[in-house]
Amino acid sequence: MTIQFLLRMCSMQATPEIKMLDWTRTLAGSGAECLHEHLMSGAVAARCAILVPGRRVRRRIQNELLDVFIRSGSAEALESPRFLTASGLIDAFLESKTTLRPVDDSISIVFWAEAFRTLGRDAGLLLGRGGADDSLALSRVATLRQVCEELDAIGRAPEDVLEAGIDVGSDERWRALGALRQRAHELLLGSGLVEGTFHRFQMIQSGTLRPDAPEHLFVLGVTDPGPLTLALLERFFDRVRILTQGPEDACDQFDEFGRPLPQAWLSRPSVVPADAMSLVDRPIDAGEVLLEQLALASESESLRTDEFVVGLCDERQAGVLERCGRRAGVPLRAAAGLSLSQGEVARVIDGLSTYFKSPDIDLFSELIRLPSLERALCDEHAHDPVRRLDSWRETRVGGTLDDLRTLPVDGDGGGDELLRTVLTRLDRLLSPLKDASDVRGCSLAAGALLRTIFESQRRQGMVSRSLDAIESLIASLNACDGLPFLPPSALFDLFSKTLGGLRCPASAIDPERGAVEMLGWLDVRNEPASNIILVGFNDSGELGPAPSDGWLTQTLRGSLGLPTEETRRARDAHAMHALVARTANLHVIVTRHDHRGDPVVPSRLFLGSGGEESARRVLSTMSAPARSFPAHLLIGSSSPADTPGFGTPAMPEHPVIDRLRVTDFASWIRSPRRFWLERLTRLKTIESNHLELDARAFGTLAHDVLERFGRSPLKNSTDEVQILTLLESDLDELVAARFGAPCAPAIEIQRRMLRDRLRRFASVQARDAASGWNSHCVEEPLESLLEIPGQDPVTLVGRVDRIDRHVDGRWRVLDYKTSEKAVTASSKYSKGVWNDLQLPLYDHLMRHSIAGTDDVIELGYVSLPRDLRDVAFSVADKWDADIIESGLELARTIVREMRSSDFSRPPKGRSFGREVDGIDRILRSSVLITGTDDEEESES
Repeated sequence: MTIQFLLRMCSMQATPEIKMLDWTRTLAGSGAECLHEHLMSGAVAARCAILVPGRRVRRRIQNELLDVFIRSGSAEALESPRFLTASGLIDAFLESKTTLRPVDDSISIVFWAEAFRTLGRDAGLLLGRGGADDSLALSRVATLRQVCEELDAIGRAPEDVLEAGIDVGSDERWRALGALRQRAHELLLGSGLVEGTFHRFQMIQSGTLRPDAPEHLFVLGVTDPGPLTLALLERFFDRVRILTQGPEDACDQFDEFGRPLPQAWLSRPSVVPADAMSLVDRPIDAGEVLLEQLALASESESLRTDEFVVGLCDERQAGVLERCGRRAGVPLRAAAGLSLSQGEVARVIDGLSTYFKSPDIDLFSELIRLPSLERALCDEHAHDPVRRLDSWRETRVGGTLDDLRTLPVDGDGGGDELLRTVLTRLDRLLSPLKDASDVRGCSLAAGALLRTIFESQRRQGMVSRSLDAIESLIASLNACDGLPFLPPSALFDLFSKTLGGLRCPASAIDPERGAVEMLGWLDVRNEPASNIILVGFNDSGELGPAPSDGWLTQTLRGSLGLPTEETRRARDAHAMHALVARTANLHVIVTRHDHRGDPVVPSRLFLGSGGEESARRVLSTMSAPARSFPAHLLIGSSSPADTPGFGTPAMPEHPVIDRLRVTDFASWIRSPRRFWLERLTRLKTIESNHLELDARAFGTLAHDVLERFGRSPLKNSTDEVQILTLLESDLDELVAARFGAPCAPAIEIQRRMLRDRLRRFASVQARDAASGWNSHCVEEPLESLLEIPGQDPVTLVGRVDRIDRHVDGRWRVLDYKTSEKAVTASSKYSKGVWNDLQLPLYDHLMRHSIAGTDDVIELGYVSLPRDLRDVAFSVADKWDADIIESGLELARTIVREMRSSDFSRPPKGRSFGREVDGIDRILRSSVLITGTDDEEESES
C-alpha cells in the first residue's frame, strides 16, 4: 500500500461529498432529479456512473431519468450514464496487473479442501482430524475460507488479527488458519488462479486506473457498502458523491460514506404505528391476513397490483405466501424466484452425497422415496418398492443392503427379487463414479448419472436450470488444471453448494392480470407502490441477529473495521424510517412461529429501543391472542362438507359385501369409516422405525414360535422343561434368521422379554395338557356362510390360532394375544355390548366345519402380557347360547349396514385397548385436503 494512499485514507478531508435526498419521495425519483441537474451542468454522461443497490433500482431510475428529461423540455438527445452494482464497480475503475485468473467460489473451495487435507498438525488446531473423506468434506473448510475472505477484503491475513489489541482466543489457532490460507493460495497459484476477493483488494491497492474510468460516481441509496466498495470509495473519494435519503439537516447522522451511525439511529423509538400491526400464529396465517389487507385496500376500486408491494422480512416464507395467493386467485409473485436448492435435482444430489459417504439400508430407503430416482430404478409397472422395502424391514428388522444382495429369494430365504433388482440397478448407475480415478472422469460420470435420472423431466424449468448449472460447473472443473481429486461424495457436496447459491427466475407476469410483487424488505423502500405490507416482521430471518461466529466476534469485527451487528441494525432502522416517511399506507404482519414452527418474537423495529412505549408494546404483543385460521377457513378452501379429503372419505353408495374376515367386524365396530379405509381401500399406517420390533412384528414373532410348537411332537407334552427348551430354540432360530446374529440391541432386549413370557407359557401349557386338553390343529383356515334374512348370505373366513379338544369331547378355540395387558372374554362382551365379534363368529365357523352343531365349544384367549403373572388361558365360561346368538345377530346387522352404506356412526376411538394409529388421526382430523400441492397441505 503506497504512502499517498495511506495518507488519503487517514485524512479527515479525504471524504466524498454527501447530499441528502428527500425521503418522502422514492429513491429513484429524487435521485433522478439530482442526476439530471448534474448532467445539465455540462457533465458528460459517458464519464458518469451511478452505483445502485440493485437491478430493480437501475430500471426505476432509468425510467425516472427519462421522465425528468422529457419534463425539462430539452431538445438534446438523452445520453444515459453507466449504472453499476457492487460486483462490477472495481472493474469499471481499475485494470489488473496480474495474469492470474480469479477463481469461482465453487472451484476455490476444492483447493481449500485439499489444502486442509495436506495441512498436517495445524489441521488439528482448526477442526480436529477426521477420516480421509471427512477431511475432504467441503462444509468443514467453508467457514474457514469465509473468515479468510472477509479478512482479505480489508487487506488482512489471519496472523494480523493477533495485533488487534483485544482477546482473540488461541494464537496458535489463528496461525494455523494463516497456514491454511497460505497453503490454499499456493495451490491456486500453481494452477494460475487467485482468490477473487484477494485479487480485487490488490487491484484497489495497486491497480491501474482505466482510461474510461468514471470521472463522477454517484452512490445512490447504498447504505451498507461492503469492505471492498469502501476501499475503492476511499481511493477515489474526489470522484464520489454520496446520495442518501433522510431529512435535509441529517448529514451528521451518517458517516462519510452515507452509512447510518448506530448511535444516531438505534436509540430512536419505533416509527411503526401500533395499530398497523397484525399478530398471527404461523406463516400461513400471515398469508390470510395479507389477502385480507389486499381485499380491504381494494374495496372501493378494483385491485391495482402496481399500487401494492409486499416486503419479505423472511424470504423463506415466499413459497407459503405464493400458495395462499394461488388458492385465493390473487397473483402474488416472489420476484427473487425459487432457490434451486429446493428443487428435485438438489434433493437427489443431497441424497446421493449422503449415500456415497455411508451406504446403508436407511439411506437406500430415503433414496428410493425420491420420485425421480424411483422412476429411474424401477420398471413402469413394478410394485411400489417403498412399500416392499418397508414390509421387508418389518419382517427382517436389522436387515442390511448385503442381505438384499445375497439372501435367496426362493422359499423362506428372506430375499426379495424386486428390491434386489432396484439395488442392483442403483449399484450399476453409481459404479462409474466409484471407478473414476480423476476429477474429469468423476465429474463426467456424475453429469451422465444426473442426465439419466432426469431425462424425462429435462424440459421442466427447475430441473433444466439445475442441470444447466451442474453442467456448467463440470465444464469449469474440467477446464481447471491441477484440480485435486474429488471423491463422489465431495463432488456431490460441491454440486449442492452450487445450486444453493442459484435461483430459478420467477414466472413471467401476466400483462392482463399483473402481479403483486414480493421483494426482500430492504428493496421495498425503493418501490413506487403506495401500499406496503411487510410479512414476517419478527426478530428472525433478514431482521434477526447474525449467526454467532467463533472466529470473528462482534468486538473483533468492530476493531478490524468489518460490518457489525450494530451497523446492520442501524441500516435497518434508517430503512424503516425512510419507508414510513414515504407512505402512510404501511402494515406489518408479525408471526408467533416461523416456517419451522419455532417461536419467534416481534422485530425490534416494532418494539422500539426501550422506554415506556416499548414496554407497552412488548406486553401487548406477548399477551394478545394470535390469529390462526383452521384449514377449512383458509381463503379459497372448500368447506369440510365439500372437501374431497380424508376428513369426509368418499364412501361407496352400494358396496358389494359378499365375503368378510372375522376381524372385519371389529374394524367396523371401532369405526365404519375405519373399516372402509383399512379393509377395502387397504390404507395402513407405515412404521418407520426399523431398529426395534413394533407391536405387530413382536406379535408375529410370538405367533410363529407358538405355531411351530403346535405342529411339533411335543404339542401335547406335559413336561415343562421339554416344552421350554423347544420354545427357546425356535425363538432363537427365528430371530437369527430374520434379524441376524447378533441382532440389534433393542431386538435382543425384546427377544429376552418374549423368552420370559414363553417360559411362563411353558408352565401353563404343561398343566393344561395334564388336565386332558390336546392340540387338534393350529393356524386352521375356516370358512362358512352366514345367513342374512332377506338378503344374500355372506361368506365368513377366519384363521384360528389354535383349536384344542379335551379327552371328554369338548372343543376349545383359542386366539393368542401378546398385548401389554391380559385379554379376557369380558373385555369383548360386557353388559350386553359387543366390542369384538371374533369369538362368536369362530363358534359359528366351528359348528359349520370341524365340530358338530350340538358339540360343546369353549371360546377364549391365550394371553402373554407384560406382567408374567397374567400369562394364562382365559375362556368365556359365562357365555351361553343366547349370548353367542346375540353376537351373530349383531354380525348380521353390521352386514346390512355395510351393504346400505350406513357409515354415519362416529368412531369409538380406543375401544378394547387398541392404540390410536395413523387411520385414527385421519378420522379425527377436521380437514386434510386432497390437492395438487403437498407443501400447502402440510402448512394447512
